[in-house]
Amino acid sequence: PTYNRNKTFTSSLTTETMAIQKKFLHVITVFSRLVTLVFASLAIWAFLETQVILKHSKSLDDLKYTDDYKKMMVPMILCLPEEFSIDGDTVSVNAGGEIQCESLDFLINSCAASLLFASVSSFVFIIIDWMSRHNKGPFNMSAAAGMGLFLFFILLMTGITTGALVEQNMHWVETHQIVLNNMGYSDITAEAYGNLAVITSASVFAFIAAMVTAVDATLIRCCAKNPAGKIVETAAPMPADETAPMPSKTVEPATTSETTVPFGNGPAASDRPAWLA
Repeated sequence: PTYNRNKTFTSSLTTETMAIQKKFLHVITVFSRLVTLVFASLAIWAFLETQVILKHSKSLDDLKYTDDYKKMMVPMILCLPEEFSIDGDTVSVNAGGEIQCESLDFLINSCAASLLFASVSSFVFIIIDWMSRHNKGPFNMSAAAGMGLFLFFILLMTGITTGALVEQNMHWVETHQIVLNNMGYSDITAEAYGNLAVITSASVFAFIAAMVTAVDATLIRCCAKNPAGKIVETAAPMPADETAPMPSKTVEPATTSETTVPFGNGPAASDRPAWLA
């Protein structure tokens, strides 16, 4: 029989299933890049807001009212009385004494730096991912997936540091609001420098972008070895054709040597072995 060694077969996925898988991966990638782009934009905005906080958090002089006396702007500084006494479990503070304040610029700058680096890393990742998908430059999909995993940890750290800055600011604002309420100035609202809503949004989007980037990078790694719709060629032997004629077989007779038995000495013909017959 004749075998056809040039046949091909596809994966067990049907054409419809492969199309759905490809569309699903495309949707995940587009959603991930949009979230990352939104975070990068918010990170730049939040970075500018942290500079406002840093500018007005130098000394106690930054604790002041607005022109309409409806808001008290609270700087992000740590203040302690210069002198206090401890008697057992009681701590006494002289209200008329000097107050020593310390700026928290290191905490503010660390958050600002993380926002800036995360924003730049996000933009670079989006550009390299686009280049790898369109075969531009020396990058491939594996390189883009590796950068996505590194970006995952950068975004997590940015979300943590940004959240810490917001939490500290809210703590001082709430503390001053309690003091104002106890003093009978409940009509005055304590407020922080900078837009804490923008910084909070950047922190939240940092965590969301980290999650979707990790999912997208994992899907890229899983699908890179066997992309949907790929045809695999193999040399698969075909079954034998039952109607094909069987080759003829010629059986040649066995050759025997001729033996001569002298008369009178050997056994009779009927007593000879069969192979001598």
